[in-house]
Amino acid sequence: MLKFIKHFLNNNVQIRIAAIIGAFLFAFYDTIVSFLETWSGRDDYSHGFIVPLASLYFVYVNKARLCSVEIRPNITLGISVTAVGALLLMLGYTGSVITLQQLAVLIVLPGLVILLYGVQMFKILLLPLGYLILMVPVMFDVLLNPLHWPFQLLGAKIAAIILGSLGIPVYHTAQYIMLPNISLEVANECSGIRYLISIIALAIPLAILSVDTWKRRIVLITSSILIGILANPLRISLIGLWVYKGGSILHGPGHMLQGYFVSAVGFVFLFIMAYFISETQRSVDKKSLSSKTNQDIPGNLSQSSNHGFQIAKKTVTQYIQDRIFIAQGTAIAILMMMGLFINFYVPVPLPLTALPKSIPLEIDGWEGKDIDQKSNIFMKLQYPDFEIQRTYKSPSGEIVNVIAGYYNYQRQGKEFINYSMQKLYDGAEEYQIRIAADKFIAAKRVVIDERGKQQLIVYWYEMGDYITSNNVLAKLITSMRGILERKTNGAIILIAIDITNIHDSAEISNIHDKFLSAMYPLLKKCLHSY
Repeated sequence: MLKFIKHFLNNNVQIRIAAIIGAFLFAFYDTIVSFLETWSGRDDYSHGFIVPLASLYFVYVNKARLCSVEIRPNITLGISVTAVGALLLMLGYTGSVITLQQLAVLIVLPGLVILLYGVQMFKILLLPLGYLILMVPVMFDVLLNPLHWPFQLLGAKIAAIILGSLGIPVYHTAQYIMLPNISLEVANECSGIRYLISIIALAIPLAILSVDTWKRRIVLITSSILIGILANPLRISLIGLWVYKGGSILHGPGHMLQGYFVSAVGFVFLFIMAYFISETQRSVDKKSLSSKTNQDIPGNLSQSSNHGFQIAKKTVTQYIQDRIFIAQGTAIAILMMMGLFINFYVPVPLPLTALPKSIPLEIDGWEGKDIDQKSNIFMKLQYPDFEIQRTYKSPSGEIVNVIAGYYNYQRQGKEFINYSMQKLYDGAEEYQIRIAADKFIAAKRVVIDERGKQQLIVYWYEMGDYITSNNVLAKLITSMRGILERKTNGAIILIAIDITNIHDSAEISNIHDKFLSAMYPLLKKCLHSY
């Protein structure tokens, strides 16, 4: 029977290819859906729909070189690379980290190419595979985050100069532009940096397919990026001019001056530059141009010489055929195991031994009362299984707000670290909380201004025996526990003090220490799971 199956598969290459594609979709279906949801939900990443199609087109136009390479599967290296991608996928799934799941695609695909076709084929496909990185949004959000502030300052400064040159009275300080009738702030979202990725994503395929030398391609891509950078100050200037002249809608009629104005200007300039460079190329001597296009230039994806389609088929030895069969079977097996884990993995729910409500309202002189969740202004947790929200007041009048959320297990959309809590992470600093004479908790603290009140929030996470305030480490611990123990339970604890009228940091630290030394033993006991 096994011999018949092997003979059948050996003579039906299409079936094996279809099985590999099917197994890949089985493993990455949820990840592909997350890509589509992100691209359709974020106007600065709508170019994501173009990226995989452009990558496939890169492969198509380079098929002559691909056909000339002998298939030599590298099973050892291919399995190793693919296994790294599989691990990322599982870590991302158990820890509910979409970014890791999306990055897994960028590692598994090269791994499969090496496994099925060999290193030489991977080298030829390096550009199409590398181009796919532009479809992963969150990674660029992290990489570009430090650039927002300098681009805010640059945009405000240039815009102020432009407005001043138009005779408009303007005062500029940092990211603020003050006009006679309105004050404008170049906020983080208005830095324009996010839309540069869209320009780059379109510039690369346009440069490769319309320009014949790498020097000209780099000029085209670089110039479009520079124009995209300058487009944001222009946008800010137009907003200033619009509102100065009495415009009622801040971003102009039809909101045409929102952030995507940057990418729109960049796209227009990109096509103009591509046309200009193409016209310049046509003036080059035809004989010189012909000799260049007939050369076998590594990395030239636009070559389309006819001889490439007439390459004779190479004779493949039985040894190579067997390795191809083994490589394809291995790829299917790895992808199926990944798919089975993703589609059938269920973490073990671990309820609390005691409900949070069992924590007394009176703790060592501190008098507490429950907070109405609708009136809580400084933080909303994402679907905890158990939650406590209270205000405690000391005999001397000091007030502390407490939110503690416990999760029996975590999954996507039900987790204590998520995008909706970003204001906790921005600008947070390390902070040691004394809970006993010789015991401290490594927490983080951040000031949040909500509705005219300044809340100093101290927070940390507890996952079984692990305590940390580092978001990345908390996710990693959750992922590892999920894979090794099938446990993703944990809790987030937030302690908030209204510091609107308190300016003494020593006094604030003293309040935290006094309250938590009394509260923490009860809270720790409550957060113990079965």
